[in-house]
Parts: sequence; C-alpha cells; structure tokens
Amino acid sequence: MADSSEKMRGQYISRDTFEKNYKPIDGTKEAHLLCEIKWGKYGKPWLHWCQNQRMNIHAEDYFMNNIFKAKKHPVHCYVTWYLSWSPCADCASKIVKFLEERPYLKLTIYVAQLYYHTEEENRKGLRLLRSKKVIIRVMDISDYNYCWKVFVSNQNGNEDYWPLQFDPWVKENYSRLLDIFWESKCRSPNPW
Repeated sequence: MADSSEKMRGQYISRDTFEKNYKPIDGTKEAHLLCEIKWGKYGKPWLHWCQNQRMNIHAEDYFMNNIFKAKKHPVHCYVTWYLSWSPCADCASKIVKFLEERPYLKLTIYVAQLYYHTEEENRKGLRLLRSKKVIIRVMDISDYNYCWKVFVSNQNGNEDYWPLQFDPWVKENYSRLLDIFWESKCRSPNPW
C-alpha cells in the first residue's frame, strides 16, 4: 500500500482511478472524496481529492482532520464532496459534530454508490445528515461529466464524460436513497 503522501494528491485524480472507483455499481470498496471548498460568496473554489487512509481512516475523516483548515475569523464556507461511497454511520456522526463546530459551513454531498445501504445504522446515518441540513444526492450523469472536467487529470479540458451505461444504476441508487429518507417520514407521527 502506498504511503499517505501518495494517497492525498491535490486537485487531480487519474482517469483510471476515477473510472474504477466512481462507478454507480460494482466499484471498488475504497472510498474516494473529490472536494471543492469555497470561502465566501465570491471566492474561487479550492479543489482537492483524497481516499481512505491506512489504519481505517475514512476519506471523510481525513478531509475533516487534515485537509479542511478553518480561518481564524470564519466567513461562510461552501463545501461540496463527490464521494465514491456514501458516508458510513460512524462518519455521518463525525460529520455532524464537525458541522456543529462550524455553523458557517454548508456541506453538499454527491455519492456514486450507497455504502451498505441495507444496514440500518448506515441508513440512520444518512437520515441524520439530512436532518442537519446536509444536502445528499446521488451523482447523475451531469455530475460525472462535471467531475471529469474539473478533477480528472491528463485529459483535454473540453472532453465530455457521458457514461450513459451508468443511467440505470444512477436511477436505482437514487430510488434507494429516497427510500431511506422516506422511512424517517413514515416513522414520524406527522410525516409532513
């Protein structure tokens, strides 16, 4: 396994790594996180990517502890993650704590696949994030194209990435995520 310096490479991810890990079905089990951080309303986005680290440090945890650097006088911050897998239950709890300590931060998460979505703890974690106003969505074809243009290295900046064969799996993952969110409404006395 590569050391940490090889795991966190900055703005660009290779074509092979992107294509292998961001499939909406049958991707590798290793989580990758592409991120954009935008400080203030008009700030230029800062781009980065990372993946799970040795000793079971998940990509989300690595981002929160090693990549994100808060300013001394916080201004509004907009963070967008493109994850190959949705956060596990443990990461969801850590993300909530991270956000509670940073009320100026708004997080949006796009996911390629749902991490062990049949396990109730992971389902609860996704519902917890949503209840804390984290936007969570399944990556659609336009999100794949955006990530390709912005984060993938060694490619022509005008080249589109339209993995149309992903469409049925994107729709299936979208449906699964809606089912997870719908469960919380069905369990509450007043779902609306």
